[in-house]
Amino acid sequence: MSNTKLSPSVTSDHRAGGWLARLLAAAWQLAQVFWVGPLVALHLCIPVALAQAGWAPLLIQSGREELLRMMLSAAGGGVFTQIVVLVWWAGVGALWRDLRGQLLLASALAVLLQNELARFWTGPTALAGYLVLLLCGLILVLQPVPGRAPGNQAV
Repeated sequence: MSNTKLSPSVTSDHRAGGWLARLLAAAWQLAQVFWVGPLVALHLCIPVALAQAGWAPLLIQSGREELLRMMLSAAGGGVFTQIVVLVWWAGVGALWRDLRGQLLLASALAVLLQNELARFWTGPTALAGYLVLLLCGLILVLQPVPGRAPGNQAV
């Protein structure tokens, strides 16, 4: 029997790779697709498509408001998933130190504020939280996946 010991860096770094690392990277990217993508589509594509289909402007606005409420719930779930992945990779401190963490905290706050603002205000003021959420999401898409080098982003 050999008396060799593994170095602490080999045994303690459980985050370096493996199936869990790939799963979390995929969860990060999938969460982004499900919360950033629909917000962009809601703002840019859906109203135009409904107008071309001949829907009345009031009906388009009503449908957009309903879709916004549903998409905010999906965005909240996606943001929560990404927060969990980031905390697993980099620790709780990454929520304050890392740009991704700051964007996720701003996004979570925007989801909460938008849900509350939508109850009391309508019109352009009510879209402020939505636009902050959309901007944070678009910037977050440009950031690297946690646990991967910036040049190695493929799952």
